[in-house]
Amino acid sequence: MENYKIKEVIDCYNLVANEYSEKFSDELAGKPFDRDFLIRFKDTFDNNSKVIDMGTGSGHIAQYLFNLGMSNIVGTDIAEKILEVARINYPHIKFENRNMFDTKYEDNSIDGIVCFYGIVHFTYKEIDKTIKEWKRILKTGGKAIFSFHIGNDNSVREEKFLDKENAKATWNFFQVNKVIEILEKNKIQYDDVLVRYPYINKEHPSHRCYIQFTKGQV
Repeated sequence: MENYKIKEVIDCYNLVANEYSEKFSDELAGKPFDRDFLIRFKDTFDNNSKVIDMGTGSGHIAQYLFNLGMSNIVGTDIAEKILEVARINYPHIKFENRNMFDTKYEDNSIDGIVCFYGIVHFTYKEIDKTIKEWKRILKTGGKAIFSFHIGNDNSVREEKFLDKENAKATWNFFQVNKVIEILEKNKIQYDDVLVRYPYINKEHPSHRCYIQFTKGQV
């Protein structure tokens, strides 16, 4: 598994901001499981609940939740250029430049967190820091959902992501049990752990894991 290189990741997504939006903005149309998981998540909140889409990229997950009625959805990402594209595409949604495991949000201030594949460049160390941060900022009873590629701590390296020169990054693949251990270490009880097979010819051919947890009393 490759170490997390934050500057490399920021540079990569800044370089491919437009190409990323063009490729992935409508990806949910071909992913019924993902849509259903998001709908179930949305149905646990009031429409005015403050929910953060972390690692929002070009904002299509935030837009999907907004369309479901989540008027107080906020998208966050570390790459400012990709946020500029998101703001153009979805001007009715607020987007903020924030680090996922050091968000600067106040304690117990957020109702929900969604993070679809936002941890894919991390190692287990950064996942642990992120889970700690989510636990800190979520209100008691707040919920988080996140997803990742399943593997045996292997990595996939891209030197020209989306055929863009100098757009370099590494995607890490995690063992589900090790991610569960991080939750348990942080005294978090998961609600759901679901695994699905890839949609053939629509995405990278890896198994994926989707986890939901609720913050209990601290």
